[in-house]
Order: sequence, then structure tokens, then C-alpha cells
Amino acid sequence: MANNCFYTMHVKGKKESVDEFFTELRDYEHIPHFWRVFSADRLDLQTDPDGTVVAEIIGDCAWSVYCCMLDGAGTYAHDCPEVSTSLQKESERLSLAIEVFSEEPACEFQEHYHYENGAEIANEDVKWESYWFDEDRYDAPTREEKFAAFLKENDLSARDYSLEDLDDCDCVHSGGFGYYGDFAF
Repeated sequence: MANNCFYTMHVKGKKESVDEFFTELRDYEHIPHFWRVFSADRLDLQTDPDGTVVAEIIGDCAWSVYCCMLDGAGTYAHDCPEVSTSLQKESERLSLAIEVFSEEPACEFQEHYHYENGAEIANEDVKWESYWFDEDRYDAPTREEKFAAFLKENDLSARDYSLEDLDDCDCVHSGGFGYYGDFAF
């Protein structure tokens, strides 16, 4: 069983091209297609009078965006090139701008890829750690004292983290892209 990698991507182009790309993400019977994309939910953020659409696609895939959506050694496309595609290929073929950010909490990394009409703008990954604050694990009278025990247990500094740093899942993070999720379009 693979570790899940969670991604958010923006795709910009003609509606028909964005529709085609979205089908390739989700339909293994379609040729070409991507591999081991477990989910892909789409929201059209913008539609211009000329038919250009900006769509946000959120989902998860096996291991990494690299493994499931790019070409190269260690990718699913490399294993089965006759029916596979990649972000870069589809960006060029369908005249799309595609930018994706991902995070994989178990293997502790984030990825960022960006292609415009086949040109590679960004291809990078960095170490990223996530720590879950389960306050029920700590025997202390206040939430602040429980958080202090959590920081100590995880060798995190109180100078660097406070309760306000917890995200919606009660996690704090170390490393990663400082601009994670800042899309170019």
C-alpha cells in the first residue's frame, strides 16, 4: 500500500483542453492517462470571455506527484509509456499552464511543479515535517501546558511555535516551501 501524497493544482487553458486533462487524471481507460491518481476534485475558479478556464484540482495520488504525473526513472509513466502521459507532455499538447503543489506527510516532503505550454518553470521538492498535537495524550491542566509538553516531546522550540501555529488538523510544520500554495495564476 502506498503512502498518499496530497496535491493542489491549478490548470489554465481552453475549456476543452482543461476538460481533457481532467479526464486523463481520473480515467485509466482513457489513452493517454496518469497513473495511481486516487482522487481529483475540480472547481473552476475563473472563466474568461475567450473561453479560457482556470481550474483548481485537489486530490491525492500514490507516493508523489513525481511518481504519478511526471516522466523519468521511478515513475509509472516510465513503466508503461505507450498509454501514459505527464504534466509536461499535456501542458504542451493541450496548450495548458499547469502548476501543482503537493505534500506527503509520512515521507516528509513537499513538491512544486509548474509547466507552461510544455516549458518547465519549476521542478523542485524539499523536506517538510508535520507534527500532530493530540492534546488528549498529555496530562496537564491547561491547553498551553499540554502544548508545551508536546513541543518538548518532539524537540521543538517554544520560540518557534505557539498554539496559533496549529493548522486546521492541529498540526505544526517544519521546513517546506515558504510559498506553498502561492500559485502563479
